Amino acid sequence: MSVETLNSLRSQIKTLTEPELIELTRELVMRLDNFDAASVEQAWLNEIDSRVNKIESGEAKLLSRYEFETKMQAKLNSYQ
Repeated sequence: MSVETLNSLRSQIKTLTEPELIELTRELVMRLDNFDAASVEQAWLNEIDSRVNKIESGEAKLLSRYEFETKMQAKLNSYQ
């Protein structure tokens, strides 16, 4: 899902009434309850392997702590 889609969903959620928000929350929690923990763990292991491979091959651009914090703060500020 794209960042734009997530931001659109966040905006729409802010307009929900309390009963609508409760219903949405209930549906999301029920969906999470149906996740298979083993498949989630395997997905994370696959993601870790992918990231390590990108770092080792030089494909990934690593950031310093300062660069990371600066970029993250800018993103957080854009949500307000």
